Amino acid sequence: MFCPTCGTPNRDDSILCSRCANTLQSAPPPPLPPGASPAAAAPAPAYLQPHLRFTSAPPKAMHWLGIAGIGVVVGLIVFLAATTPIPQLPNRDQEIGYRFGYFIWPFLIAMIAAWLAAGRKKRRDPNLFAILFCSIAIGITALSVVGNLRATGSLPFHRPETAEQKMGRLMREAAGLQPVRKHLFGESRFDTWTRDFFRDVIAFNKQYQQEFDQLDAKDIHALGTSASFADPDLATAGLQEVHARCKLDSLEEQRLQQLLDNFRQRSSDFSSSERQELIKGMDEGLARFMPVRHKVIAAEKAWVDSLDDIYSFARVQHSKISLTGADHLIITDNQVREEFNSRVRAMNSRHQELLKARREFVSMQNNTFQKIGISRKEVGGH
Repeated sequence: MFCPTCGTPNRDDSILCSRCANTLQSAPPPPLPPGASPAAAAPAPAYLQPHLRFTSAPPKAMHWLGIAGIGVVVGLIVFLAATTPIPQLPNRDQEIGYRFGYFIWPFLIAMIAAWLAAGRKKRRDPNLFAILFCSIAIGITALSVVGNLRATGSLPFHRPETAEQKMGRLMREAAGLQPVRKHLFGESRFDTWTRDFFRDVIAFNKQYQQEFDQLDAKDIHALGTSASFADPDLATAGLQEVHARCKLDSLEEQRLQQLLDNFRQRSSDFSSSERQELIKGMDEGLARFMPVRHKVIAAEKAWVDSLDDIYSFARVQHSKISLTGADHLIITDNQVREEFNSRVRAMNSRHQELLKARREFVSMQNNTFQKIGISRKEVGGH
């Protein structure tokens, strides 16, 4: 017989429905009296037999594939939350909080949406719940992964960087002007060591600037004046100051060249392709500054040597050089005057060469740094 309530087929002698537990018949029929026919004694049917329906009720338990799918999706979210590149944050605690939120939001949103659609009592369908949860969680997680990769510049389908672009990015990262790009499968040793090298250079430049600012410069303005030629003692302090600056510049040059040499020596630890990339990147990046910088150092030394030469000459010929008026030298000896004027021309020429070399160096720095979105000051330039 069929249940009048839910239409479920049951055995003919059943009293309760096997599915909904509704009563199928009140009691067994009484025994027939002697001589009565079964047809006459049969009671009138209290209901019409329902048509057979082919609908099935949702299962009460979740299929094992649904359980396994939820487990795999949750594990995938946890894995991606722990390994996917994320924007650089100020400290470790904030990074942990970011990754926890990266996991919890897809989980909560998928759980709530699936419960509303298939988890409530009136709509309970465990298998549909599993399908909705997995689909929503995977969709939200995929969007989060793509967003983080886009924010950190780690999308695998991005156009590859040129050597100069990579040098610029690594320098900006070393200066703290942009987050360090985090790669899903780790960063190459070349990028790591190059960024560390730039950090060393920037720190060294800033240290040099501090040392340079501590040098006295109050007496340099006296150099090259008529009074200092007439009385070379007035130029002593100024000469000491320019020598101190020249010595500091030469020392910085040596240290910077040593940093470059040490970095090039480490290229032996790289593969052949990485070594070629290293040399090309250094040639197109920082290394091309070195010839121009050498020119500045050489011009500075030549100017300081010309100062030493003219003041040594003025000290030896002190008795033949006198000062009249506010700023007028008198040298009565023609030969001494010619030799002195020759040294003045050499000193002025060396000074102009120094100024020109400095302008060229500063212009090259500004143009290069402008291309990579950084200023000389931000990398400790001077």
